[in-house]
Amino acid sequence: MVQSTLDDFLLVQRTSAQDARVAEAVDLRDLALQEISRIKACKSLQLVLLGGNSLTTVEPGLLGLRKLQKLDLSHQNIGSEGIKALMPILRGHPTISVLHLNHNNLGNSGAVHVSTVFGHPES
Repeated sequence: MVQSTLDDFLLVQRTSAQDARVAEAVDLRDLALQEISRIKACKSLQLVLLGGNSLTTVEPGLLGLRKLQKLDLSHQNIGSEGIKALMPILRGHPTISVLHLNHNNLGNSGAVHVSTVFGHPES
């Protein structure tokens, strides 16, 4: 598997800074990305598909995208501690309504972290 970063993704390289600022969706699935720090410049994003990469943490700048509605973080290796760190950031996000976290090795404790933000933990 070839290691990659957002800089290596050809479409993003050929997208002007102006176009990136107004893009509403980006599909970066299955690119072996390890980090996505440059995505924070895309302020108009509403849909971000990141499934199947090699992310172990989530770029805080991604969650600063105030128009973001749907975020796919499936098939990563975020784990229980990673999701625990992510949940306080998501709690304050005003527009995320769909979050895909399947296949992230969250375990029971990770599920509890998610339910404190998006669900009602059972007593």
